[in-house]
Amino acid sequence: MDPPHPGPHPSRHVSPPYVVCLVLAAAPTLPNAPNVLEEHRDVQQSIVYSRYGHTIRLDTLPAARWEDLAQYLSSTTPHVLHFAGRGTPDGGPRFVTDDGGEAPVSTDGLRTCVTTAAATGLHLLILNACWTARLAKELTDAVPTVIGWQAQVADLHARGYARVFYRNLATGASVAKAHATACMMLSLSGCVGPPLLHSAVDHIPEAHFLISPEARPVPPGQPVKPRQYEAIARLRKQRFVHRRPDLTHFSGSRAPLLAAIRNASPSASASRTPAKCNSRFPAPGSSSSDLAASRTYAAEPSSSVSNSSAIRDSRLSASSVLR
Repeated sequence: MDPPHPGPHPSRHVSPPYVVCLVLAAAPTLPNAPNVLEEHRDVQQSIVYSRYGHTIRLDTLPAARWEDLAQYLSSTTPHVLHFAGRGTPDGGPRFVTDDGGEAPVSTDGLRTCVTTAAATGLHLLILNACWTARLAKELTDAVPTVIGWQAQVADLHARGYARVFYRNLATGASVAKAHATACMMLSLSGCVGPPLLHSAVDHIPEAHFLISPEARPVPPGQPVKPRQYEAIARLRKQRFVHRRPDLTHFSGSRAPLLAAIRNASPSASASRTPAKCNSRFPAPGSSSSDLAASRTYAAEPSSSVSNSSAIRDSRLSASSVLR
């Protein structure tokens, strides 16, 4: 009888397109066997409570036999294949047997299954078992990225690596960054032989993401206006010098404007400007004598000019005396 097809976690809704991650919990229920069910739980918790965990569908095959993997791959192609169990120094990973024990699988048969799955979507393989680094390097001919351990590994360290690795993947980190973060955690916990990441020749792990850009939409927002434009706008002041339309606009009520110009500074231009305005833009009701007087005053040099010249001459004489 074929094993039932595992579906997504019942507590959350997963809508396509999504990433399919298969966990092979291939360990017998023995006292000294690794606790692969706890490892599956760690992976599940890391994915569910991550930022983009809703885009990942996690499937599991508990007490996995080698025929369970072949049956699963005949109907579904996972994007990520995670093996949790034991390894063999000179062979492949060990699967559960019908008598409750375990036995290594043929490496040639595993290569055939992996190659077939890679042709239809498998791009990440994690062999979370002892002595799997050499096999991981060989499988890079079929899968773009493969991770394996180079020596014996404690069950606590293997579970910790899987927990941190999938947590970073589900938050949008690349495979290389998630692997580096998990290895950093292992070094803090005292693990001296972290797993190795092997990739194909034309593959870049730093650009390999589990969460696609389509699943990470940019939040909508208003465009931000740069602050430098505000400073430039404040420096742009209105000027009314030699602007006849502006002076025409203010000719009807020019008394406040002319008073402000007259009191601005004792220069000659400030004193002659009101006269020029009176001559060019006369107020309603002005007589011809007023216009002639304003034109004469605008043409004559101002008394303030002579006063300023006298003050300048006195300052020069005083400075020469002090010397």
